[in-house]
Amino acid sequence: MGRARGRRTAGLLYAGAEWSGVWVSLDGGENWHSLRLNLPVTPVRDLKVKEGDVVAATHGRSHWILDDISPLRQLAAAGVALRGDGGGPNADDGVRLFTPRPTIRFREMVTRATFGGLLMPNPPSGVVFRYYLPHAPEREVQLSIHEAGDDGAEGEEIRTFSSRGATPEPGPDPIDPADLVEPGLPAQAGANAFEWDMRYPEPVDWVPKTLYRHRDPYGPLAPPGRYEARLTVDGETFSGPFEIVPDPRVATPQAEFDEQFGFLMAIREKIGENHRAVARIHNLRRRIVQAIEGTADIARTGVELDARLWEIEDQLRQFRPSREHRAKQELINWPVRLDDKFAKLLEHAEASDAAPTSRDRMLFDDLSERQEEQIEELGFIEEGEATRFFNEAERGGP
Repeated sequence: MGRARGRRTAGLLYAGAEWSGVWVSLDGGENWHSLRLNLPVTPVRDLKVKEGDVVAATHGRSHWILDDISPLRQLAAAGVALRGDGGGPNADDGVRLFTPRPTIRFREMVTRATFGGLLMPNPPSGVVFRYYLPHAPEREVQLSIHEAGDDGAEGEEIRTFSSRGATPEPGPDPIDPADLVEPGLPAQAGANAFEWDMRYPEPVDWVPKTLYRHRDPYGPLAPPGRYEARLTVDGETFSGPFEIVPDPRVATPQAEFDEQFGFLMAIREKIGENHRAVARIHNLRRRIVQAIEGTADIARTGVELDARLWEIEDQLRQFRPSREHRAKQELINWPVRLDDKFAKLLEHAEASDAAPTSRDRMLFDDLSERQEEQIEELGFIEEGEATRFFNEAERGGP
């Protein structure tokens, strides 16, 4: 029988057996529970705890690794007894939200390792939250992620995920990404796990058919630091801290991470301003159509006003349809517009762990100025020509 070596947690023991896999004890060997999971029937000759994982050396079946034993360590430290059937803590122990081990701030889209044509899965690239529900919850379960507060103050909410939530359908009024409750949170009786990709919400785009030549804008990656998770089950909230740490291969100081994050959030806000401006244009356009249908005498004025709005929207975003993605290549017929330029700047500025360059800031200032010109023009139309037009429509004509 092999015994694990590594960082010690009082009472936590691992053992490898000849034919029954790997076992764990939380109480110093008084009671043992199987950790076999998907381990084939094979002798386990040696065990080692390495960076929070249990590595088993088998006879004839290579190595087997149980990722992230943080929950076992926390259960042992709390003196929790496991059920005899190996199904988890006793039901009367209640809901448990486990503290994730420090998560390295890796980028997604990494190259996958392949051996002999087999695609090997990579470990999770985000923060993995593990929690135990003794019973199937009667109501919606929510997991909210917050920034760490200063001096006892409550930290700002980043994202909220729900077991029953659903993303709202697109509508005429923009919705703040921070107000969204996103679906996808598992809430089964027993052990559950959920991965957060470490990203803040993306700019919500309620404008259909906006053309982005590379990828849709996404939310900025959270900087290294301390955060808080809150799990709400049947009206009761369980909270715990967690930490995101820098990639150990880089030496970027925290100040640069914070500077980069602030810049990325500013870009996200500019994209949101674009979306809100386009939503205002579409709202005006709907009102113009309704006014023309009600009063034909003002049709010409309405058409001219509508054309002005199209000119502004054409500068804010590229909305023309493309056949077989030709618009992504034919820049003369379908020029890149402000929305896409901001999205590309966000992607470029986040490509490395470094503060934004002077060129990044120059481009941001230039795009912001051009955007402000279009939004100001929209405001002038709303307060002037559009107001006069709708007043005439109410009077039944000029």
